[in-house]
Amino acid sequence: MKNMKALYIAGLLLMLGVSGFAQEKYTIINYPIGFGTGDTKTFIDETSFRGFGLEYGKFLADDKVSIGFQTNFQTFYKELPKDTYPINNGAITGKQYRYMTSVPLLANGLYYPLGQETVIVPHVGLGLGTYYIDRKTDMGLFRDQSKTWHFGIAPQVGFSVPLNYKTNFNVNAQYNTAVKTKNHDAENWLTLSFGFKYIY
Repeated sequence: MKNMKALYIAGLLLMLGVSGFAQEKYTIINYPIGFGTGDTKTFIDETSFRGFGLEYGKFLADDKVSIGFQTNFQTFYKELPKDTYPINNGAITGKQYRYMTSVPLLANGLYYPLGQETVIVPHVGLGLGTYYIDRKTDMGLFRDQSKTWHFGIAPQVGFSVPLNYKTNFNVNAQYNTAVKTKNHDAENWLTLSFGFKYIY
């Protein structure tokens, strides 16, 4: 009986300990606007308004650090006027349509220097992972397309504004670098994202 009572007490203390150290989680749903740089801008020098982002994370320590996972898609597009364009072993005349779509899969860590209990909650962070890049050029029946995976890095800075206890308006700037591979140049672009952060 004493052993059973000791087990109950130990179990209760363990549950209280886990609850005490349990940290809040969050999900961010955002709308990213993309601005190409480097080789990406050379290929398509148009701003991308085609995007959607999703992020999941968990606060650690005293809520000044979080770790999580991030994914989104961003499509750059440009239509070139009718002209004669060179292709492999020749040339073709017509309008040219260029596309570049990216899907990153990133593990990220964020640091909140002022914590979470402020009117504006700033943060800095870094994402590491892989980028799937689909790049193509269409002209009539002709298509030149490459699909590649890249190692990538994505530093970011931003802030959120609490709307209530569990919801923040989130603003984030992130510089995406999908590094050069054997068969594909590097891709670089800046995203400016607006969305909502749900804490639970």
